[in-house]
Amino acid sequence: MALKNYRARLTTDPFAVIQKTLASHKAKQLMFDYADDGRIKALTFSLQINSRQYGFRLPARVENVEQLL
Repeated sequence: MALKNYRARLTTDPFAVIQKTLASHKAKQLMFDYADDGRIKALTFSLQINSRQYGFRLPARVENVEQLL
């Protein structure tokens, strides 16, 4: 018996999606930086490109993303 209006629930946490995507591209040293209020303020990770490690730091502008959604 099928459930009426059943829909698979995918993760809506943008950080989980970003983490999974970075891991699938072999990112290393994934780190979340937290503000004093406990919210994520930045994401830091490294990727190997042409046999060299490059570091990246992305600010987490959650409020801006929520406005777009």
